[in-house]
Amino acid sequence: MKLTKVGIMYMITIVTSFGLLASSTIVNSAYSAAVKVPSPNTGNKKLDSSIPKFFSCINSAVKSNQHKNVAAYFKHEPTRNEMIACYKKTINM
Repeated sequence: MKLTKVGIMYMITIVTSFGLLASSTIVNSAYSAAVKVPSPNTGNKKLDSSIPKFFSCINSAVKSNQHKNVAAYFKHEPTRNEMIACYKKTINM
């Protein structure tokens, strides 16, 4: 398969268009909408009450990273140690 100048221009146009679309606010806003999570109903009342506490603990741990000098990923996601600590604190009591 031989690429011609016209073929290369088509490829550049397609890649550029996709990049612009992916970086637009229309696409980004589609992925950023919050979804309401239903209350847990596992049949285990202790676990059901612990799950929201676990996620609250994770949320607090992530917020506490926002002023620290950590990788950008961990300013939005919990570390492994934070997950384990929150699990032990809320679910595995």
